[in-house]
Amino acid sequence: MSKLQSMLSVSQVKKDFGKTEVLKGISFKVNPGEVVVIIGPSGSGKSTLLRCINYLERPDEGGICIDGIHLDAAESRAAQRRKVQQLRQKVAMVFQHYNLFRNKTALENVMEGLVTAQGISRRSARASAAAYLDRVGLADRLDFYPAQLSGGQQQRVGIARALALQPQVILFDEPTSALDPELVGEVLAVMASVAAQGMTMVVVTHELSFARQVADRIIFMDQGVIAEQGSPEAVLTCPHESRTQQFLERFNQSTRSSAVS
Repeated sequence: MSKLQSMLSVSQVKKDFGKTEVLKGISFKVNPGEVVVIIGPSGSGKSTLLRCINYLERPDEGGICIDGIHLDAAESRAAQRRKVQQLRQKVAMVFQHYNLFRNKTALENVMEGLVTAQGISRRSARASAAAYLDRVGLADRLDFYPAQLSGGQQQRVGIARALALQPQVILFDEPTSALDPELVGEVLAVMASVAAQGMTMVVVTHELSFARQVADRIIFMDQGVIAEQGSPEAVLTCPHESRTQQFLERFNQSTRSSAVS
């Protein structure tokens, strides 16, 4: 039997901003259909890591491989250019602040990438976009503009947009952090549904209950390194590293304080 090939491989990725080391040599792999959730304190490098995977930020060192497309930071920009285009056809990203076009309807927002990046006819793109908006529960909001949608609905448009591109991997960058608490559940439910259907996902989030229920593996990042990783049970219930324990204790205290207030 052939060995399972990783869908995503991150190898010794480093990223500096000025004199600040944000990523200090991150390495991990994600298998096809696996859901990996990345947690950690603010400023630990989680979002920067996702942006490096998608080459929205160029790593200073290290390599990224997605479904056979290999990029090495040591390559020239000219050598990377075509590979970056190929990589972005295999990976989609759902952003914290939705990143929707304000002057386009929900339907047009989902259509945009299909028409401009994939060259699909507008007629086919319209049918596909409508189907994916239906999948995230927005069949009755096709002609609504972002300003007419709640934050949760806007984020579901973002998820539909990512799904419509039919990527090999979807990256979620704190997709619920900008939402009012009562809207978080509807987005997490859609994400859980996407995970249940076998999509390979890397999710940065502070929603630990979601991580416990949906993740195959949890990575805890701190100060630009992976401090601990393992199953949800191992990391969230019985963490080995003292830094993980401190983070979870403070997180749980904060959650209890918010509930009381």
